[in-house]
Amino acid sequence: MMRGSLALFTRGLRVDCRRWPMHLLRFLLVGAFLFFLFVAWANSRLEIGTAPGLMFFSLISYTNFVFITLAGTSFFTSSITEEKEEQTLGLLKMAGVSAVGILLGKLGPRLINALLLLAIQYPFVQLAVTLGGILPRQIQATYITLAGYIVLMSGMGLFCSVVAARTRSAVALMHTIIWMPLLLQLLLWITRSSGGTGPLMQAAQDRVGWVSIWSVVGRLQSVMMIGFSGGAVGIQFYAHLVGGAAAFLLAWLCFERFTRQPHTPGPERGGRLLRVRGGLRLRALPMALFVVIPGLAIVFLAFSWFRGDLQNGFDSVPHEWVLWESIGLAALVPLGVLLVSVLSPGSRRGAIGGCWPGVLAPAWKDLNFVSGGAIGLAFRMTLYSLITAMLVFLIDFSGASWSWTTLGGWMLGIGILAGTMELASNIGRGFRTEIQWQTLPGLMLLPRSVAALGWSKVLGGILALIPVGIFTAIGASLFFTSVWESLSSPFDSSNPETAVFVMMIPLQMGLHLILFVELSAFFALTVRWGYVALAFISSFFLYVVGSWGMAMVMMIVGMRTRGGPGGALILSQLTTIVVLSTMIVVTYFGIGRKLRHLAGQS
Repeated sequence: MMRGSLALFTRGLRVDCRRWPMHLLRFLLVGAFLFFLFVAWANSRLEIGTAPGLMFFSLISYTNFVFITLAGTSFFTSSITEEKEEQTLGLLKMAGVSAVGILLGKLGPRLINALLLLAIQYPFVQLAVTLGGILPRQIQATYITLAGYIVLMSGMGLFCSVVAARTRSAVALMHTIIWMPLLLQLLLWITRSSGGTGPLMQAAQDRVGWVSIWSVVGRLQSVMMIGFSGGAVGIQFYAHLVGGAAAFLLAWLCFERFTRQPHTPGPERGGRLLRVRGGLRLRALPMALFVVIPGLAIVFLAFSWFRGDLQNGFDSVPHEWVLWESIGLAALVPLGVLLVSVLSPGSRRGAIGGCWPGVLAPAWKDLNFVSGGAIGLAFRMTLYSLITAMLVFLIDFSGASWSWTTLGGWMLGIGILAGTMELASNIGRGFRTEIQWQTLPGLMLLPRSVAALGWSKVLGGILALIPVGIFTAIGASLFFTSVWESLSSPFDSSNPETAVFVMMIPLQMGLHLILFVELSAFFALTVRWGYVALAFISSFFLYVVGSWGMAMVMMIVGMRTRGGPGGALILSQLTTIVVLSTMIVVTYFGIGRKLRHLAGQS
């Protein structure tokens, strides 16, 4: 019985041992360590009294934490959902493989590979001890902490993969599970700051901290402190082991319940969700916003006026108005979309309306079947409205003076980050679904170029960014005055090189974002899971390596040219822009070549 249960597990290990990407990833880890070692050495040469070993080990440790978090939301969450999407889970069950065998066979190789990627680092990080600032006991405690964190993330990812029907839903559920303890910690902190003290409150905050991902950050910070005298194994490690084992047991218990239909239902079998979507229209969203937003503005302005009139004077509190406006918008937008869709004429004519004509048809398909259509847009509008309300509440609760610039800065930063990740995910899923649904050969046979197909995917992804675009535009408008002052100050100086350097910074950031989106699309055509995380990792290393390379160019050129530091700034920025532009062009043609290759294979 045990041999049969481990058959899929053994096969998964053998297949992973023969896959060149896993070996390439290990070699890239060694290259990353050498780069971090160079960074620590350069920092020790520039700053007197620093501990290069501690800096070298800190860079590796926090990079591991970020990558493990990304792997937990992409690498482990696709273990069972990929079998559902490819309709092979039913074959495994028909072959007599038990639920434990399927779970071990799908999770075990991934967990072992993740632990091996952590173990292969251990001999190299011993260099940190010889460089100074860190002790062997601290290295042991750090890697034991990260190993427990991997076990926890793998167990939670497996549970989400069993419960969800698609990888996208599993990733969303995983994000919810990760953020719930953080939000609970925030609420407990707010309660304690407001006067809610006592041993019970402190104990609750400590228990929640054990299962939160930030417990890893706290553990790493305490381990890397000078004079650390704790043990190599902390309570966080035991809590994460228990959490990972409990998640695996829960996935086992509910496996049969959520795999009675062993494959992901297609669009024709959407059931109740399809009937709900059939009553919604994309054109209902702008109509609902046109009705809801002015109505809310009139109501809350009238409320402020009446309150001020009762207080013998007009007294409007901006942050309260924005808070309740955001909450009302989050609650009324979905209801408004539903009401407009139901009351509009012709709302019963088939599901989700008619297809767009001509070259816009692929974009319509991705917008409705990949990005969620009207339901997805309304949900994201609600989400960003709640984020705005949370930002207003936190700014007010922190005791800081109310400022539209502060709110706009947070909204602009969150909007750019969320919009870039959402665009990369939308485009990557758009390409990936064509491979899974086996529709790529049919699209390639249309009288349309490969470039036109790719740009239709980009258009579908951009149309899905309407909620985050509105969110970012509002933040940019609030933050515009501060940004203009910071950008106009270099132009008033007597050094024109600084002004040119400042003008190049937005261009460089835009090129980084474009490259990240392109890498997501390319990896979506190359790997089956984790393409956004892989693109993020690649972009991160490119950014770090490019930043240090730019710093080295500035140091060398600044000492050998007449232009001095100003000329070195311009030359380094121009070099970065040329390199990024070249990589964007190469990746663009690589995506087209990969599309032709996959269509020929199908």
